[in-house]
Formats: sequence, C-alpha cells, structure tokens
Amino acid sequence: MNRVKRTDWSRDQDLFKDVVFLVEADDFARQVLLERVRTHRPDLKSWQQVMEGRIVTIGYLGKRPICVSLFYAVIDGKRVMFFSACSMLVDHQLVEDWLRAGFKPGLYFSSNAMNFHNCVQALARMSKEKP
Repeated sequence: MNRVKRTDWSRDQDLFKDVVFLVEADDFARQVLLERVRTHRPDLKSWQQVMEGRIVTIGYLGKRPICVSLFYAVIDGKRVMFFSACSMLVDHQLVEDWLRAGFKPGLYFSSNAMNFHNCVQALARMSKEKP
C-alpha cells in the first residue's frame, strides 16, 4: 500500500493554539483522568472540558484514511489537548509527524494517560508561578 502523507499541515495550526500539553488518551482514559484529578489533586482547582471535539484526517494509507480525534480541557487555565488515533487503520509514525508539525519541540510537553501525572505536576507548578 502506498502511504500518502499530507505535507501542508498549516491549516491545522489553530488546533494547537495555546496548547501546553499533548496527552494521548481515548474517551475512557480521559474520563478516568478527570475523576482521578478531582479526587486526588486538590491543588488543581479547575478542569473545564471543552465540549467541541474534532476528528482530523492526517493522511492516507492506500485509500484508507488515518484519523485522529481531538478533545481539549482547560486545567487551571492551561489548555491541554487529548488525542487518540481513531481510524480503523492507524499509522503511529504519521500521527507523531503530524503532532510534531503542530507544535514547536521544547515549548510543549507530551504524555500519555499512564504518565499523566507529569502533566498534572507541571500544571500545578505553572499555577504556583503565576504572579
């Protein structure tokens, strides 16, 4: 099968606007993380779900689309993007390439649901650093 990769990802730049963390988590994992944060992390004062989600087709393998679903939360005033490869066929390298094209390395953090504590700890530090 031929791998077709989009080369112009500029139209997706707004999806990454103001995002400080990227977290790989499907719907269930996102819900579990929300419950754990509310139960075990009183230092994080707010978690606001952004109800508008998106599915983005980032490329094709043959004629089959490679899609990523996106949801956002604003946690203590910081925007976090939750993403999950959701198409029947997944190309993890293409997903990683798309994520790297969307944000500048070194300016943002990435994690997965298992390592979400890194995101939570950094968000707590960011909140304390506010003037």
